[in-house]
Amino acid sequence: ARELDLISGAELERLLVADGHGAHGHAALARAYLSKYNLTKDRSWEDRARVACERAHELDPRSPDVLVTLGHLHTSLGRPSEAAREFQRALRLRHDHPDALLGLSEAYEASGKLDEAEQACREAIACRPQFWGAYNRLGILHFSQGLYERAIDPWKRVVELTPDNVRGFNNLGAAYFQMGRYSDALAAYHRSIEILPNAAAYSSLGTVHFFLRNYAEAVAMFEKGTALRPND
Repeated sequence: ARELDLISGAELERLLVADGHGAHGHAALARAYLSKYNLTKDRSWEDRARVACERAHELDPRSPDVLVTLGHLHTSLGRPSEAAREFQRALRLRHDHPDALLGLSEAYEASGKLDEAEQACREAIACRPQFWGAYNRLGILHFSQGLYERAIDPWKRVVELTPDNVRGFNNLGAAYFQMGRYSDALAAYHRSIEILPNAAAYSSLGTVHFFLRNYAEAVAMFEKGTALRPND
């Protein structure tokens, strides 16, 4: 994800040339566009993702990877029921597809089906126990329900598996903050910035310093965050 923040649209589109303009190339391009949207909040990337995803589906409507990409697009557009349908279709074709299981978990959560969302997470972990993304999703699920302490262990597992994972340290920082463990939160966010200066960590550091009444330091952190992501 860190590299995608610097890649131009033209460079992304070279994926199609390498793939021969096939379904998988368009699906990969759609995922890259969605990543660009998540990083920049520029809606034009989401529009490009929709076009690439629709083309991939036209070329191969039974590809699990294409269906998963379509599911993620529906999720991005706020359509969890449609997203769940596509993820379920992908799982009927490949029952152990980890990205489909995690996408399904996210769609279930958005629909208020929390038990089903957790079950999908745990199935993904069972399928690929070394995949950090499954633990990350489980932590998010706990965190969103206010179960901050339960989110800690999955997110610790994320940074154990991927020690340079900025998202993992940011998430840990958020859980520590909600639990009032401000020194642990500061340490997690500083570690994130050591790995890669990022707007999320700077913004979160600003919040922690604000609660600690370190207002000058909070201002400095918020300014750094908005400088890195001015469109957010």
